[in-house]
Amino acid sequence: MDEYLGTDEEDEGDYDDDHQGSDYDSNESSDMEAGMFDIDREEEKALKQAREDDAREEAVLKKHEKEKSERRRKMEALASKQR
Repeated sequence: MDEYLGTDEEDEGDYDDDHQGSDYDSNESSDMEAGMFDIDREEEKALKQAREDDAREEAVLKKHEKEKSERRRKMEALASKQR
């Protein structure tokens, strides 16, 4: 009954002990590391995509607003004819 839940710090210690001597931190894993320029390119690509998405959404909203305005104008015209 001496078991208890460990903290993250204790878990990290166990993890490090289990992986000593492995090539986990070796240069063989460097192909998974992103360089600063890679990150910058990805961020620029994401920003460009977000701007394009925003522009498309804005165009759709303007189109819907225009259609709504036209419907309102037509309804007001019909209502004024009935008076």
